[in-house]
Amino acid sequence: SPFAAPKRIQVHRKVQGTDTVLTFDYKAFQSGTEPGNNFPLLSGDVIIVPERGLFDEIDGQVAGLPETAAL
Repeated sequence: SPFAAPKRIQVHRKVQGTDTVLTFDYKAFQSGTEPGNNFPLLSGDVIIVPERGLFDEIDGQVAGLPETAAL
């Protein structure tokens, strides 16, 4: 979805009774640049895909800014 923040996905998991948050970068997974970022989902995991922010990148461009704008 163009509204998702694929670099900030969270997996909430209980590990020995303690809540743990794992982060997952879908863009890195998709490109194969961070193979250690891939972990199996377990029963009970809760996946949260946050909405992208105004200045998150979309396909290499910063959303909300014209292509010629510099940060």
